[in-house]
Amino acid sequence: MEVSRDRYVQLLERFPPRVIRSKAQLLATEDEIEALLARKDRLDEPERAYLDLLSRLVEDWEDEHVEMPTISGVDLARVLLGDRKLTQRDLVRAGVFATDSVASEVLAGRRSPTVAHVAKLAEYFGLPTDLFMPKEVVTPAQAGSVGR
Repeated sequence: MEVSRDRYVQLLERFPPRVIRSKAQLLATEDEIEALLARKDRLDEPERAYLDLLSRLVEDWEDEHVEMPTISGVDLARVLLGDRKLTQRDLVRAGVFATDSVASEVLAGRRSPTVAHVAKLAEYFGLPTDLFMPKEVVTPAQAGSVGR
């Protein structure tokens, strides 16, 4: 797919992409990205290419200036519950955990999540399973039948 040169040049002239060196430039670039994303289903090929370029500029700035905490396993589940204003009971209702006590023990770190718990947490939150993997995974056979 060849990008229409004239249309692409128009986009570059309207908001020339530059290496982001300040918070103000970051905010302006994010505003431009938001404007494009607002009509993401109707973007033409030059707009998609331009959006790609702007996104990479923001990503480069974030890689250099934003420290992302590493969080995984049960800690991630607890953060997601808090961010989404959910309770452990919501996870029980969704079938992630069999009982409130199992949910409580796993989320408090007193019990390791099983492989099934990890898979269900990933499905529930719509994230990859490896994000919920603890350092040590307990298989359902090791955990017994309680909490599956």
